[in-house]
Amino acid sequence: MTLYRWQATITDEAGNVMPGAQVTVRNEATGLLPALFADKAGAVPLGNPFDADDDGAAAFYVAAGFYEITATLGTLIAEAQDANVGAMNAAIYDPEGIEADTFDSTNIRYDNTESELAATHVQGAIDELAARLTFTGAVVALASGSALPGTDSGPVYHVDYADTMNWAVYDANGASYAGYASDGIGDLVKLGRSTARRGTLKLNGGDISTTTYAALYGWAKHHGLVDSSGVWAAGTFRFRENGGGTFRLPDLRGETDRAWDDGRGVDSGRALGSWQNHQLQDHIHQINVPNSVGLGWGDGGSAGNNPANTSNPTTGNHGSETRSRNVAVLYAIKF
Repeated sequence: MTLYRWQATITDEAGNVMPGAQVTVRNEATGLLPALFADKAGAVPLGNPFDADDDGAAAFYVAAGFYEITATLGTLIAEAQDANVGAMNAAIYDPEGIEADTFDSTNIRYDNTESELAATHVQGAIDELAARLTFTGAVVALASGSALPGTDSGPVYHVDYADTMNWAVYDANGASYAGYASDGIGDLVKLGRSTARRGTLKLNGGDISTTTYAALYGWAKHHGLVDSSGVWAAGTFRFRENGGGTFRLPDLRGETDRAWDDGRGVDSGRALGSWQNHQLQDHIHQINVPNSVGLGWGDGGSAGNNPANTSNPTTGNHGSETRSRNVAVLYAIKF
């Protein structure tokens, strides 16, 4: 039988150490007192309950499982429910369980090359823990490079997406996606930096994989934002269907945004995500010219039939476009 280690310093709710506290361990599922041992080999039995040392430290070895651990000292009680002792702890936290393995500080886990601890065992422990925690509203955090659960296991946080994720189904407008998606998927993000931050992509018209970014692809199709290659145009908040396993992101470089009219009537007739060219509002310039025969006009000085031409000013702000004051930012999208 494989045994796993649990250890802690027993403290009360105020954080005060409880020296000599009596520690009782019960199987969460059966309510029975499991056999505890003082060593990994199981050669030295440990009482259940047993006493913490004078510094409040308590440790034991036990078979894998979920346990309720209670410590009492007089009227003080400290309790830990659903304490997981087993495969997940051995794979991630307990170096004594995998002595020959090396710690991967980047992904915060142990490389199981030597111990050959099956990854499915670790994932199974994570899935079971996620199921137990879902009812409390707790969120399981997944490290960089971790695969997302293949079934709805409640909310998770994934480092690579920099967001809380929930199970989503995108099945409108030809979309076919069921899986985890970021809560902020599809959000337009303005960044004061030249590179996209974690969990976002530059909106530069780049082509990306429909597999790697399956959730974003499904979201875009579901909301009717994917155009064919002959219709898509830069400047719109629209995606392009490339075929061959890729799709194109919107290209919003050099553009500014405007709040969608959404029925108000100020900028009516606009589709969400559509592009609009610059323009100058219709207006009239009036030039007052003195009515004098000495000006040499052919009609005897009448200014009405003689246009007056003006040139670009030599001073002030002028150029090849009409624009408002602005600041350059990077547009990105949440995936």
